[in-house]
Amino acid sequence: RFSAWVEENTGEAGTYEACTVNGFPAVKNRLEGCLHSGKLLQRLTEINMKAGVEIRWNCPVSSVEANRVVLQDGLELEAGAVMCALNGYTSTLLTTTDVKPARGYVLVTSPLKKLPWKGVFHYNKGYVYFRDLDGRLLIGGARNMDKSGEQTVQHEINPVIKQWLTGFVNSGLQIDEDWQIEQEWTGVMGFAGTKTPECTKFENGVYSAAGLGGMGVAIGMEIGRRTASQITV
Repeated sequence: RFSAWVEENTGEAGTYEACTVNGFPAVKNRLEGCLHSGKLLQRLTEINMKAGVEIRWNCPVSSVEANRVVLQDGLELEAGAVMCALNGYTSTLLTTTDVKPARGYVLVTSPLKKLPWKGVFHYNKGYVYFRDLDGRLLIGGARNMDKSGEQTVQHEINPVIKQWLTGFVNSGLQIDEDWQIEQEWTGVMGFAGTKTPECTKFENGVYSAAGLGGMGVAIGMEIGRRTASQITV
């Protein structure tokens, strides 16, 4: 039924099929893909620079108005229009936003001798995701183990979630028994109450593009385009 809906909207037939992967019942999406997020950001930066867009890193903002951005060091920037594309951090500058932060945890193992998972996988209603990464396992998520504890912009590792994920790896993913964590980090997503991304102009004249619900790689460019099309100077 869902494959029929996808075909109706995209023209792609037979997108989903039932299967078994390493003993787990699964639903395969033949159009599923992955990308290197670091290379994505690098390429996006190159495109913006060629278009004449200036990017200023490490410039924390204290407040925004319709035509002004105030940095934490006191410097004020004037603009024809201001758009906040902060996703999970939106509420730190816009108190009227409906978007709430949702922290996520990710770990990458050291190189493995045994890694039977090739591709991109989602588990437990999509709350857990994992994939192979140059002979390593990348796995993250499990935010549902402590949703309220993860509604924060603070970059700290939640021990409840880390313990659940490492336990899942040990009990279900059939990799090296002596596997080790090589890298781990957290990132902050943004979720709107309606689960619909925010493409909004607020009463103070500031535009907002946020609330991508963990789907920023897939829909971020479209949300940016929609919000930019609303801007009038």
